[in-house]
Amino acid sequence: MSVNVHNYDRTLASSEKTPLTVILHTWNDGYRRDLAARDRERYDREKERIAQQVIDLLQGRFPGLREAVETIDVSTPHTVHRYTSNWHGSFEGSAPPRRR
Repeated sequence: MSVNVHNYDRTLASSEKTPLTVILHTWNDGYRRDLAARDRERYDREKERIAQQVIDLLQGRFPGLREAVETIDVSTPHTVHRYTSNWHGSFEGSAPPRRR
């Protein structure tokens, strides 16, 4: 999980706010694509579950974060593919190599 804190760029939020982006690498794009097609409600619940797990992890590093979160946007490989047609939903246009 990589976390980027964007407090250096005031064009992203006002001085009272700090945007964070979190990247979780996944190579199973077909799972989410198929889930979204088969059961959209379950797909949405899965995205919410992942968001809450990430917040739980970040809460340990950034105490008070949970109470301060105002907006959550979860993008899966399925989301990226729908908007960009990137190969296998890669956010960078191609999937990073798998670690062995």
